[in-house]
Amino acid sequence: MPGVDQYLRLRRQSGFDPRLNYTQVHQSAATFTGKVFEMKGTVEGFIRREQSVSFLFNTDDKSGIMLTAPTADTDLVTSGNHQVLRVLVRVSEGNSGNVVPLETIAVAYDAEVLAKERTAAAKESPRSSTAPAPVTRYGTSEQSSRGYVARPMSGAVSGLSALAQRVLSPEAAIPLVYR
Repeated sequence: MPGVDQYLRLRRQSGFDPRLNYTQVHQSAATFTGKVFEMKGTVEGFIRREQSVSFLFNTDDKSGIMLTAPTADTDLVTSGNHQVLRVLVRVSEGNSGNVVPLETIAVAYDAEVLAKERTAAAKESPRSSTAPAPVTRYGTSEQSSRGYVARPMSGAVSGLSALAQRVLSPEAAIPLVYR
């Protein structure tokens, strides 16, 4: 069974167009002949053959599309248990009625592809370990600890009455003298 790495390699090598989707291709298949795009959805049924497996693929927009994958992808297609898959397809020549001629290039689990994409994105843009603290609306830095954010008191007294602000202000503090 081909893995997610092979899927991503084929996607890079095939001239994949991330802006293209099934709706666009369905409206004018001849315009997109030879183009490669990706679809996400689930397998709703399949038929095994000697050299391939045909399957009903329901996309996110609820389009039911009959696709044929090579035998290498048989296990992935037949044991998906309604998990979201990504299918890399190429628009072929020829059109019979309103059926878009699609050639399946590769199939992979969506979760695995997403994990690899996130890992690659994290490697491309590493965060610096000395990132500055975010500036709040009060113009000072917040300090966070284990998900709790502590804000400075200066902004907290703004919602108090005039008397409370006078009594609690730093100017009203009584200096302590120790002897």
